[in-house]
Amino acid sequence: MLKKGDKIQLANPMGMFKNVGEICEVVSVEEDGMIAFTFGDGLHLGVMSEDEFEKYFVKVEAKPNKT
Repeated sequence: MLKKGDKIQLANPMGMFKNVGEICEVVSVEEDGMIAFTFGDGLHLGVMSEDEFEKYFVKVEAKPNKT
């Protein structure tokens, strides 16, 4: 499940949001499943359902630090 601060990547065009590959940041996940995220270098706010997330986005997994 997503949480605030997670990174997500647009995998399929979503209406007018066609920047496939763009990395977005989750800013909130509500109890009803609504997900708010920023895009356009943080200048814009989008909202979607969990179903839309599964259809259009993938979660970006953090890469382990090599030390």
